[in-house]
Amino acid sequence: MAAETEEDRLAFLHTEEFGLDVEVRPPVDPPFTVQAQFDDEHLLLDQLSESGVSTSDPKILCRSSDVALVQKEWGVVIAGREFEVTDVQPDGTGMTMIELHRV
Repeated sequence: MAAETEEDRLAFLHTEEFGLDVEVRPPVDPPFTVQAQFDDEHLLLDQLSESGVSTSDPKILCRSSDVALVQKEWGVVIAGREFEVTDVQPDGTGMTMIELHRV
């Protein structure tokens, strides 16, 4: 059992410090908002070519209780940018990483 409470986890996602509001769009039900940390790390895939090949790896970290029903192919809007869920990865401690793809 995790030592943190739901409120403790929410402190890591507070919009005045680390997090931001993210809109989750299920295919049928109305959209809802969760607090999350957003990461869009830039990755260099091919270091051997002159121009290089790169990509980004967008993802959000949320409380598992807020995103328990989220599934692949659901929509997510972050600061006006649209994404699609590609993977949902609960970590077993009450937090979930959601991998995204830009639409």
